[in-house]
Amino acid sequence: MQSVSPPRAEAYGVDFSSRGRRTDEFLEIVSRLWAGETFSYQGKHFSLQNASIVPTPLRGRVPLYLGGFTDKALERTARYGDGYFGNEEVCDLYLEKLRACGKDPASAGSASRDCLSWLQTIRKQPCTSWRPIFTM
Repeated sequence: MQSVSPPRAEAYGVDFSSRGRRTDEFLEIVSRLWAGETFSYQGKHFSLQNASIVPTPLRGRVPLYLGGFTDKALERTARYGDGYFGNEEVCDLYLEKLRACGKDPASAGSASRDCLSWLQTIRKQPCTSWRPIFTM
């Protein structure tokens, strides 16, 4: 959904530093569409007129597994996500964010608790070099 590197964002003509705000808008829009709403939306990054989707997802929504490491990214994951895709060091903070959103941490899913090890393996780069990219 989001470009994971400044050069890719630049190639698409989008501001890399706005990826968190752009993601927030996208998640608000897609959540409303999946809920069956027809609506217009005017944001900083997206503009829709009388938007709807047909058919709506069979289960009411498509499961979202989101991730990140910063406070804002974890808040976004707790607010919009069905589970966390990230590493173990921030899982406790993610659970706190779920509670703050009024969600039961026991119902949260986890796609992976160690995605940075996976990235390090496939990219053959140390995890620390990727941390700035995955923080929004």
